[in-house]
This record gives sequence, C-alpha cells and structure tokens, in this order.
Amino acid sequence: MAHDSQDRVCAIKALHNSRARTEIDIISFLNSPKLRACADNHTIPILDKIVTDDWTFIVMPYWPRSVQTCIPWEVEDYFSRLIQALEGLCFMHRHGIVHRDISVGNMLLNVHSSVPGVYSSFAARNIALAFIDFGCAVRFPVGSDPGAWRGTGHWGTVDHAAPEVPRRDSDPAAQQTPYRLPPVDVRRRLLVNLARTNQRPAQVYAIGSVFARALAWEHVFCTTFGNPEGRATAARQVLAARVPGFRALLQRMQERDPARRPTAGAALGEACALRDALPRAVRFAPAGGYPEMWGEGGGDRDGKGL
Repeated sequence: MAHDSQDRVCAIKALHNSRARTEIDIISFLNSPKLRACADNHTIPILDKIVTDDWTFIVMPYWPRSVQTCIPWEVEDYFSRLIQALEGLCFMHRHGIVHRDISVGNMLLNVHSSVPGVYSSFAARNIALAFIDFGCAVRFPVGSDPGAWRGTGHWGTVDHAAPEVPRRDSDPAAQQTPYRLPPVDVRRRLLVNLARTNQRPAQVYAIGSVFARALAWEHVFCTTFGNPEGRATAARQVLAARVPGFRALLQRMQERDPARRPTAGAALGEACALRDALPRAVRFAPAGGYPEMWGEGGGDRDGKGL
C-alpha cells in the first residue's frame, strides 16, 4: 500500500511486461476512457500506470473489504451487491473478457473501517463493487462468436470453480479437455449466437457460489450482523424469511448441469425483477433497523405488518 499526492490509500501491483502481458493489456483495455465511462464497468479503476523496461506498476485505489465481509444494513444491500456483480460479469463478457478467477477475494467493496455511518445502507455510503486480479483472465476479439470461446485446464480458485472446470489433481486428459467459456448478456446483440449455442457459463456458477458463501459466513459468524446495539433482527434474517427467491436464484446459478444454469444476463434480469417486486418495507430498513418480528417470518409478507 501507499499514499498518493491526494493522500488516498493506494494498492500497487507489479506486473512483468512479458510474463504478465495479457493481464496488463486487459487492465489497460478495461480502463480505456470509453469503457471506464460505462456505468456497468464494475472492474477496479486504475489511478496511474508506471512502465519501466521490465515492469509495469498498476496503481489502484485500495479497497480493503471482500464482498463477503461488509455489513448489509437492509435487503436492498444484498441485491445491490449481486446486481453489481452480474452487471460487471455481463460487461466483461460483452467485451470479450473472461475473468476465470471469480472468488470472494477477487470481488471487493470500497468500504473502509474509518468511514462513518456503518449502520446505514450501501446507497447512503456509495458502496461499489469491483472485480480485481486479471491474472487468469483471457480476452477474445470483440464481436467474435462466443460459441467458439473455449478454455482448458484448471484456472482460478477451486472453491468456486464450476464442476466442468478440471481440478488441479485431475488426469492429464481432463486437463486438456476444452470446456465452454461464458457468453455475453442474452439481452444484447449476440442473442442469435446464444440461442444457437445454448451455453450456460461457468462464471455464473462462481458468482452464485461466492454469494452463497457470503450468506453462510454471515449466518455462522454474525448473529446480529448489520444491526447496532445488538438488535435482534439483521437484514440477512429478513432476506431469508421474506425473500426466498434470492437464495433460490443463487442455487440455480450453482446447478451442476451447465445447461440448467441461467446465463449472466438472465440471472441479472431475474435479480432485478425480484428486487423490484418487493414492497418498500422489505427492501429498505426503517430508521433503527428491522423490527424483530420480521426476522422470524412474522407480520404480513406484503410489508403491511410494518
């Protein structure tokens, strides 16, 4: 870590100009002025790039919290995290980039412990999500047929890898067996290709796995996670009691059969529809947090109990 001239805390990543050429090119591409201006570009921004004969030093803002270790104050926060992740995934795929190492540690939130208002919504704190670490990523030409995108061998974090991705200890034949890499958003210009190939991305599996892991982590370690003064009801409890569709979506994203998974675009559309259909009393926590009854399934499911 370091501080820049504006006293911002920064992270610096050193990449060898030849051995890490692909990663350097992908990071530079994602931070081109045109792509950086896109609202759905949820990849880590770069503040500066220093190039020497042998090394490139990428200067980025330091975001200390993984997607798993932040306090969701209200149900809306869960959807904010997931929707940003799926938007970012669709964005990368539309531009021919496959991350290949989606994990808890490679999806960060711009939350610092010194930021005031811990017990408030993500929107109130302008919390954003970003994908980092493109060391395993591959890039295909924009406009190329995603039906031809293939990968071989094991890449990334095994905890969140889809079943069709070979493990490190698999036999050599399995390591060399190509598997399909994900298509772009089903609602975009490659609809015909997607309908023809009917692909279901391994990266959607990883996103579902990461967010399911985050829910499990909160359940084990955070009895009143997200509530001040030890209040009895946390946002995760309201999510479980009032929004079963959220966990159901994550489960479909983790189907072992790739053909049964939604694409990134379909998952994004479903998450947005599920969020938009919720009553405001469920989406947004009242001042002081959710009442205790909402964590136990009490009250009316349409929110009238509040």
